[in-house]
Parts: sequence; C-alpha cells; structure tokens
Amino acid sequence: MKIEEAKIKALELVDKVDGELLFLLRMGSHLYGTDTKESNFNYRGIYLPDKRKMLCGEFMENHLIYRSKPKKEKLGPGDSDMNIFPIQSFLGLTKANNSLAKIHLENIEMCHMMKVFSSNVCYTGHVAAAIYDNRTKFIGSGIPKRLFDISFGMLNSKEYLNANTSLKMRYHVYRVLYMAVMYAKTGGLTFPFEDDVRQNLIDIKLGNMSDVNFSLLLGVLHKEFSTYDDKRRLFSLRHARELISEIY
Repeated sequence: MKIEEAKIKALELVDKVDGELLFLLRMGSHLYGTDTKESNFNYRGIYLPDKRKMLCGEFMENHLIYRSKPKKEKLGPGDSDMNIFPIQSFLGLTKANNSLAKIHLENIEMCHMMKVFSSNVCYTGHVAAAIYDNRTKFIGSGIPKRLFDISFGMLNSKEYLNANTSLKMRYHVYRVLYMAVMYAKTGGLTFPFEDDVRQNLIDIKLGNMSDVNFSLLLGVLHKEFSTYDDKRRLFSLRHARELISEIY
C-alpha cells in the first residue's frame, strides 16, 4: 500500500468512528532506510475520538486496525498493516512514569517525525507541530537510558537465544542501542539513519554479519553511550521543561 492509498484508508477508518485523523506515518524499515524488496509497509497514526464519546469514556483504548492479510498470516513483500491509536492511548503509552515494559518505541519515534515533512509522513493535522514542540512532556526525560535498557533487555531475552528469531532480535537490539546513542549525543532522533548504520542493519537482517562483528558493533555503541556528556543532556532537558512551563 503506497502513501496516498494509506492516507485514504486511514481517513476511512477514522470516519467510521466519527473521529479526526491527527497524523499518519510510515514506520519500520522504510523509516530507518533499511527496507529491502522483501519488506512490508507499517503505518501508525493517532486520531481524536468524537468529543461526546470521549467525554463519556468510550473509545479510551480502542485502536483502529487494517491488515492486507488475515491476522494469523505473516505479512510478505508489499503487504501492509496499519494501527491508528486514539490520542488518550498515545499519551498514556508515552508518559514519563510508565514502566519499561509499556514504553512504546514507535511513539518515541513518532514524536520526532512531526518536525519535518518527509516521504514517510502520510498526513499531518494542526497538532503535529505542538506534539513535536512538547515532545519532552509526552515522552518524559531520560530517554537515552530507557532506550539503552530496552536494547539490552532484548539482548538478554529468551527470544534472542532462539535461532528462528535471532536475526530479527539482533536487528532490533542494534537499532535501539544506536537510537540511544543518537539521542544521548544530539538530544533527539533523525531519520533515515546514517549510511553505515543502515548498511549494518541490512547486513544483520540478511544474516551477512558474523557473531564476532555483531559483538564488536555493540561494544562500540556501548562505549559511545557510556562517554556522552551527561551535563549537556541534563541542561537541555531542564531547559525544555522551563519552556513547557512557560507555555502552560
């Protein structure tokens, strides 16, 4: 499903529940720049439910789903899946006091895609800029450390030891650790990833990277993460909170 088709499908889904589409983004490998001819399309969005239903407590957790294949069937090349979350769910999944298990990585990524229109932004409403400007309030502080912990949580999981999922898990371990380093060094996330990182991820995905080289890559990122400037990060987060307090 291409960008324009995805936009039309999303608007149809939201219209059925009398909601308003706030934004729709193309995520996954197409966002990172690691897509291959075998890749499927992943779309994520946020919608504002009907105000009357929202005040009555309806649609608090409901999210709208579309898949080009039945749920039990694996998506293949060119297939699509789409998830559009209500705004309440989006805010709940990203607030700072959530446990690691509930942190939604895609929501962290979405907050950083609001700034610049790109080929992966299918639709943006009037709230996109406000979400980006207040992203620290939505996703909380300490994001680099959270991403770091999530990455090594994956590395230590039983799934990682399963031969059938190891390549996929390695891909995500390296991706999330790289994002932790990027966030620590720059205070944010940018997409697509740098060329060398994209190539590393593709090599991991296709099984073209040895165990030794994969371990070396993780070691380099771990060292980078451990040496970033804490004081500069803490200052920037404190500055962001001050700006938010002025707005509200």
